[in-house]
Amino acid sequence: MAAARLPLPPAPDDGRQVDALSDRNLPLSPTWSEVAGKTIAAASVTFRAEYVHAVIYGHAPPSPRARATIVPVAPFPKLLARARHATKMGHLLTLFRAQLYMGRASQCEVWKADVRACLTNAKLGTGLVYERAWFAADQPLEVFILVVGELPKSQRRKRNPPTRTWLTSLRSGDWDNVGKPICDAATGILWRDDVLIARGQVEKVRAAQGESPRLILLARPIRDSPDWTHLEQQVEMEQFRQIGLQETIK
Repeated sequence: MAAARLPLPPAPDDGRQVDALSDRNLPLSPTWSEVAGKTIAAASVTFRAEYVHAVIYGHAPPSPRARATIVPVAPFPKLLARARHATKMGHLLTLFRAQLYMGRASQCEVWKADVRACLTNAKLGTGLVYERAWFAADQPLEVFILVVGELPKSQRRKRNPPTRTWLTSLRSGDWDNVGKPICDAATGILWRDDVLIARGQVEKVRAAQGESPRLILLARPIRDSPDWTHLEQQVEMEQFRQIGLQETIK
Protein backbone atom coordinates (compact mmCIF):
# COMPACT_ATOMS: atom_id res chain seq x y z
CA MET A 1 0.00 0.00 0.00
CA ALA A 2 1.42 3.36 -0.97
CA ALA A 3 2.38 5.72 1.82
CA ALA A 4 0.31 8.82 2.44
CA ARG A 5 1.91 11.99 1.16
CA LEU A 6 3.19 14.53 3.60
CA PRO A 7 3.05 18.29 3.01
CA LEU A 8 5.61 19.22 0.40
CA PRO A 9 8.67 21.14 1.59
CA PRO A 10 9.50 24.45 -0.08
CA ALA A 11 11.81 24.51 -3.08
CA PRO A 12 15.47 24.70 -2.03
CA ASP A 13 17.42 27.81 -2.86
CA ASP A 14 20.36 25.94 -4.40
CA GLY A 15 18.22 24.41 -7.13
CA ARG A 16 18.44 20.85 -5.77
CA GLN A 17 15.26 18.82 -5.64
CA VAL A 18 14.06 17.02 -2.54
CA ASP A 19 12.00 13.92 -1.87
CA ALA A 20 8.25 14.12 -2.22
CA LEU A 21 8.16 12.34 1.17
CA SER A 22 10.21 14.24 3.72
CA ASP A 23 10.27 11.27 6.11
CA ARG A 24 12.90 8.85 4.79
CA ASN A 25 11.53 5.98 6.93
CA LEU A 26 8.30 5.89 4.99
CA PRO A 27 8.24 3.69 1.87
CA LEU A 28 8.34 5.57 -1.41
CA SER A 29 6.42 3.60 -4.01
CA PRO A 30 7.41 4.00 -7.66
CA THR A 31 5.22 6.15 -9.85
CA TRP A 32 3.61 3.90 -12.42
CA SER A 33 2.88 5.66 -15.68
CA GLU A 34 1.03 3.85 -18.45
CA VAL A 35 2.20 5.06 -21.84
CA ALA A 36 -0.15 4.95 -24.81
CA GLY A 37 2.69 5.01 -27.33
CA LYS A 38 3.53 2.19 -29.70
CA THR A 39 7.05 1.60 -28.40
CA ILE A 40 6.52 1.33 -24.63
CA ALA A 41 4.21 -0.96 -22.66
CA ALA A 42 4.61 0.66 -19.23
CA ALA A 43 7.18 2.31 -17.03
CA SER A 44 8.10 2.53 -13.36
CA VAL A 45 9.97 5.64 -12.21
CA THR A 46 11.25 6.42 -8.72
CA PHE A 47 12.33 9.98 -7.96
CA ARG A 48 14.59 10.64 -4.98
CA ALA A 49 16.92 13.50 -4.17
CA GLU A 50 19.86 11.09 -4.28
CA TYR A 51 18.96 9.21 -7.45
CA VAL A 52 16.39 8.50 -10.14
CA HIS A 53 15.56 4.91 -11.05
CA ALA A 54 13.48 4.18 -14.15
CA VAL A 55 12.39 0.91 -15.75
CA ILE A 56 11.03 1.24 -19.29
CA TYR A 57 9.20 -1.91 -20.37
CA GLY A 58 9.24 -2.75 -24.05
CA HIS A 59 11.73 -3.34 -26.82
CA ALA A 60 15.11 -1.67 -26.72
CA PRO A 61 15.33 1.72 -28.44
CA PRO A 62 16.15 1.47 -32.15
CA SER A 63 19.40 2.86 -33.41
CA PRO A 64 19.19 6.64 -33.99
CA ARG A 65 21.45 6.49 -37.03
CA ALA A 66 19.79 6.94 -40.41
CA ARG A 67 20.50 4.18 -42.93
CA ALA A 68 21.09 4.68 -46.64
CA THR A 69 19.91 2.46 -49.48
CA ILE A 70 20.52 2.40 -53.24
CA VAL A 71 17.46 3.06 -55.43
CA PRO A 72 17.14 3.30 -59.23
CA VAL A 73 16.55 6.69 -60.80
CA ALA A 74 13.96 5.36 -63.30
CA PRO A 75 11.58 2.40 -63.75
CA PHE A 76 13.19 -0.90 -64.67
CA PRO A 77 12.35 -0.87 -68.45
CA LYS A 78 13.84 2.58 -68.93
CA LEU A 79 16.73 1.66 -66.68
CA LEU A 80 17.51 -1.40 -68.78
CA ALA A 81 17.40 0.61 -72.01
CA ARG A 82 19.80 3.20 -70.62
CA ALA A 83 22.10 0.48 -69.32
CA ARG A 84 22.40 -1.04 -72.81
CA HIS A 85 23.67 2.23 -74.23
CA ALA A 86 26.12 2.80 -71.40
CA THR A 87 29.72 2.78 -72.60
CA LYS A 88 31.52 3.60 -69.35
CA MET A 89 31.21 2.54 -65.75
CA GLY A 90 30.38 6.12 -64.84
CA HIS A 91 27.26 5.91 -66.98
CA LEU A 92 26.08 2.85 -65.04
CA LEU A 93 26.65 4.59 -61.73
CA THR A 94 24.36 7.43 -62.76
CA LEU A 95 21.46 4.96 -63.02
CA PHE A 96 21.29 4.66 -59.22
CA ARG A 97 21.30 7.10 -56.35
CA ALA A 98 21.61 6.92 -52.58
CA GLN A 99 18.50 7.53 -50.54
CA LEU A 100 18.38 7.89 -46.76
CA TYR A 101 16.18 5.37 -45.04
CA MET A 102 14.69 7.28 -42.10
CA GLY A 103 12.56 4.45 -40.78
CA ARG A 104 14.80 3.57 -37.84
CA ALA A 105 15.53 7.21 -37.14
CA SER A 106 11.82 8.07 -36.98
CA GLN A 107 11.19 5.05 -34.74
CA CYS A 108 13.89 6.32 -32.40
CA GLU A 109 12.20 9.72 -32.23
CA VAL A 110 8.86 8.08 -31.40
CA TRP A 111 10.54 6.03 -28.66
CA LYS A 112 12.18 9.13 -27.17
CA ALA A 113 8.88 11.01 -27.25
CA ASP A 114 7.16 8.16 -25.38
CA VAL A 115 9.93 8.03 -22.76
CA ARG A 116 9.88 11.82 -22.38
CA ALA A 117 6.12 11.76 -21.78
CA CYS A 118 6.52 8.94 -19.27
CA LEU A 119 9.23 10.75 -17.28
CA THR A 120 7.23 13.98 -17.34
CA ASN A 121 4.09 12.29 -16.02
CA ALA A 122 6.05 10.51 -13.32
CA LYS A 123 7.74 13.75 -12.27
CA LEU A 124 4.39 15.51 -12.04
CA GLY A 125 3.07 12.62 -10.00
CA THR A 126 5.60 13.30 -7.25
CA GLY A 127 3.95 16.65 -6.57
CA LEU A 128 7.16 18.59 -7.16
CA VAL A 129 6.25 20.69 -10.18
CA TYR A 130 9.32 22.78 -10.92
CA GLU A 131 10.40 24.13 -14.25
CA ARG A 132 13.99 23.17 -13.48
CA ALA A 133 15.38 19.71 -14.09
CA TRP A 134 15.40 17.20 -11.24
CA PHE A 135 19.13 17.43 -10.59
CA ALA A 136 21.05 20.65 -10.11
CA ALA A 137 22.15 22.51 -13.20
CA ASP A 138 25.86 22.25 -12.36
CA GLN A 139 25.89 18.78 -10.77
CA PRO A 140 28.08 16.16 -12.54
CA LEU A 141 26.12 12.94 -12.92
CA GLU A 142 26.76 9.26 -13.46
CA VAL A 143 24.30 7.17 -15.45
CA PHE A 144 24.02 3.38 -15.56
CA ILE A 145 21.94 1.80 -18.32
CA LEU A 146 20.95 -1.85 -18.66
CA VAL A 147 19.21 -3.03 -21.83
CA VAL A 148 17.44 -6.38 -21.57
CA GLY A 149 16.73 -7.53 -25.12
CA GLU A 150 13.89 -9.87 -26.02
CA LEU A 151 14.62 -13.56 -26.40
CA PRO A 152 13.77 -14.71 -29.96
CA LYS A 153 11.02 -17.29 -30.29
CA SER A 154 13.40 -19.63 -32.12
CA GLN A 155 15.57 -19.89 -28.99
CA ARG A 156 12.76 -20.67 -26.52
CA ARG A 157 12.73 -24.19 -25.13
CA LYS A 158 10.32 -26.13 -22.92
CA ARG A 159 13.21 -28.15 -21.52
CA ASN A 160 16.31 -26.35 -20.32
CA PRO A 161 15.03 -22.82 -20.94
CA PRO A 162 17.87 -20.44 -21.80
CA THR A 163 19.19 -18.03 -19.20
CA ARG A 164 20.60 -14.55 -19.64
CA THR A 165 23.42 -14.04 -22.12
CA TRP A 166 25.37 -11.00 -23.22
CA LEU A 167 23.70 -9.30 -26.17
CA THR A 168 26.28 -9.03 -28.94
CA SER A 169 24.27 -9.66 -32.11
CA LEU A 170 24.71 -7.30 -35.02
CA ARG A 171 21.07 -6.17 -34.90
CA SER A 172 21.21 -5.25 -31.21
CA GLY A 173 22.93 -1.93 -31.94
CA ASP A 174 26.16 -0.43 -30.69
CA TRP A 175 26.39 0.31 -26.99
CA ASP A 176 26.72 4.07 -27.52
CA ASN A 177 23.72 4.19 -29.87
CA VAL A 178 21.66 2.25 -27.32
CA GLY A 179 22.51 4.62 -24.48
CA LYS A 180 22.11 7.88 -26.37
CA PRO A 181 18.29 7.85 -26.91
CA ILE A 182 17.45 7.56 -23.21
CA CYS A 183 19.93 10.34 -22.36
CA ASP A 184 18.37 12.59 -25.00
CA ALA A 185 14.85 11.77 -23.82
CA ALA A 186 15.67 12.68 -20.21
CA THR A 187 17.19 16.05 -21.12
CA GLY A 188 15.24 18.86 -19.50
CA ILE A 189 13.48 16.46 -17.12
CA LEU A 190 16.21 14.71 -15.15
CA TRP A 191 19.12 16.96 -16.08
CA ARG A 192 19.52 20.29 -17.82
CA ASP A 193 21.66 18.77 -20.58
CA ASP A 194 23.26 15.38 -21.06
CA VAL A 195 26.64 17.11 -21.15
CA LEU A 196 26.42 16.91 -17.33
CA ILE A 197 26.87 13.13 -17.55
CA ALA A 198 30.53 12.70 -16.65
CA ARG A 199 30.43 8.94 -16.12
CA GLY A 200 28.35 6.33 -17.89
CA GLN A 201 27.98 2.60 -18.24
CA VAL A 202 25.88 0.63 -20.72
CA GLU A 203 25.22 -3.10 -20.45
CA LYS A 204 23.34 -5.25 -22.96
CA VAL A 205 21.95 -8.67 -22.13
CA ARG A 206 19.51 -11.00 -23.80
CA ALA A 207 16.56 -11.80 -21.56
CA ALA A 208 16.09 -15.21 -20.06
CA GLN A 209 13.03 -17.19 -21.06
CA GLY A 210 9.97 -15.61 -19.48
CA GLU A 211 11.74 -12.32 -18.74
CA SER A 212 10.27 -9.13 -20.14
CA PRO A 213 12.41 -6.89 -22.37
CA ARG A 214 13.09 -3.54 -20.74
CA LEU A 215 15.54 -0.73 -20.22
CA ILE A 216 16.75 0.14 -16.71
CA LEU A 217 18.20 3.56 -15.91
CA LEU A 218 19.92 4.71 -12.73
CA ALA A 219 21.08 8.34 -12.55
CA ARG A 220 22.71 9.95 -9.53
CA PRO A 221 25.24 12.68 -8.70
CA ILE A 222 28.93 11.78 -8.67
CA ARG A 223 30.36 11.89 -5.18
CA ASP A 224 33.86 10.62 -6.04
CA SER A 225 36.84 12.88 -6.44
CA PRO A 226 38.12 13.40 -10.01
CA ASP A 227 41.69 13.02 -8.71
CA TRP A 228 41.30 9.24 -8.82
CA THR A 229 38.64 8.19 -11.29
CA HIS A 230 36.89 4.85 -11.52
CA LEU A 231 38.93 3.88 -14.58
CA GLU A 232 42.21 4.60 -12.83
CA GLN A 233 41.07 2.48 -9.90
CA GLN A 234 40.27 -0.43 -12.22
CA VAL A 235 43.62 -0.14 -13.99
CA GLU A 236 45.50 -0.16 -10.70
CA MET A 237 43.52 -3.17 -9.50
CA GLU A 238 44.39 -5.06 -12.70
CA GLN A 239 48.06 -4.20 -12.25
CA PHE A 240 48.03 -5.47 -8.67
CA ARG A 241 46.31 -8.65 -9.79
CA GLN A 242 48.94 -9.26 -12.46
CA ILE A 243 51.69 -8.77 -9.90
CA GLY A 244 49.96 -11.25 -7.60
CA LEU A 245 49.69 -13.81 -10.41
CA GLN A 246 53.37 -13.42 -11.29
CA GLU A 247 54.40 -13.92 -7.65
CA THR A 248 52.18 -17.01 -7.47
CA ILE A 249 53.82 -18.50 -10.57
CA LYS A 250 57.30 -17.90 -9.14
